[in-house]
Amino acid sequence: MKTARSTYHAWVAGREARAARRRADEALAHEITVIHLASRRNYGVPRVTAELRRRADRLTASGWNGSCGSTASPGTAGAPDTAA
Repeated sequence: MKTARSTYHAWVAGREARAARRRADEALAHEITVIHLASRRNYGVPRVTAELRRRADRLTASGWNGSCGSTASPGTAGAPDTAA
């Protein structure tokens, strides 16, 4: 296999970032599941998204600014801002 050394080293260097993103994605999936179950499985994508944004607004208002250095809103785990 012909792969440039720099490509391999960049991949190795990104291992921690990929693991952090995976953990954030799992935490978001858990939070979505909790919201959905708390609604007795009535909430769909628009309401779950609205609830996630409300929770993020509460965190921001309380002074939490995130620690990942991402530009995404807290509680979104780096998800792109999409209207549901």
